[in-house]
Amino acid sequence: MSSQTSAVVLAQEGQFRHSARYRVVHSAAEVAKYTGLLFFSVFFILPWVWMVSTSLKNPQELVVWPPIWIPNPIRWDNYVQAFAQAEFSVYVLNTLKIAIPSVIAAVLSNSLVAYGFARVRWPGRDAVHRLSQAGLD
Repeated sequence: MSSQTSAVVLAQEGQFRHSARYRVVHSAAEVAKYTGLLFFSVFFILPWVWMVSTSLKNPQELVVWPPIWIPNPIRWDNYVQAFAQAEFSVYVLNTLKIAIPSVIAAVLSNSLVAYGFARVRWPGRDAVHRLSQAGLD
C-alpha cells in the first residue's frame, strides 16, 4: 500500500493526523476564540447579575457608593412584596393573550412560506429567498 493510499484509508477511518504546525495554529485559534467569547460574555451577563443583586437589596443599599454586589442580608421578601403590590396575574394574562396568538400566526405563516421556497419552483424564487434571508441579518 502506498503512502497516498494509506493516508486515504486513514482519513476514511477518521485517524488522519494533521501536521504539528496545523495543530498549534488550530489550538491557538481555538484558545483565542474562546477567550474572546468569554470576554464578551461578561458584557451580556453582568447586567443580569446586577439586576438580580439589586432586586435582593434593601432600599438603603441601592444608592450606596461604591455599589454592593452581594447584598447583606439577602431580602427574598422583595419578591413577595412585588407580587403582592402589583397585579402580576393580570400582566401575565395580558402577555399570554398577545404572545400565544402571535406565535401561532408566525409558525403558520412561516411554514407556508418555507414550503413555497422549498417545494414550489417559480421564476425569481432564489432571488426572493436571498432577499428574505438578507432581511434576517
